[in-house]
Amino acid sequence: GGYDGLRYSVIEARNDMALPSPQCWEIAGDANGDYKIRLSDIVFIINHIFKGGPKPSVFCRGDANNDDLINLQDIIFLVNFLFRGGPQPAKDTNGPCCL
Repeated sequence: GGYDGLRYSVIEARNDMALPSPQCWEIAGDANGDYKIRLSDIVFIINHIFKGGPKPSVFCRGDANNDDLINLQDIIFLVNFLFRGGPQPAKDTNGPCCL
């Protein structure tokens, strides 16, 4: 009963519905955090790398190729994904960017 019973019920319901874990809330490649991957994400990373702009609030959102770096390769990866039919940004199965 009480809190523990409610907590177990929520976890059980989440598992029954096959929802992502609570740690999974971000999209790799969504650098600006609007939950869509668009040209604006490429511009966001360019501004971060080359103009001293803000970094993505969650690191893995800017790390489109999942190599633990935010660099020119992520920009190229996103250009290929958006405009050339390249692979989708890599999901981080052990972190927040697993959507």
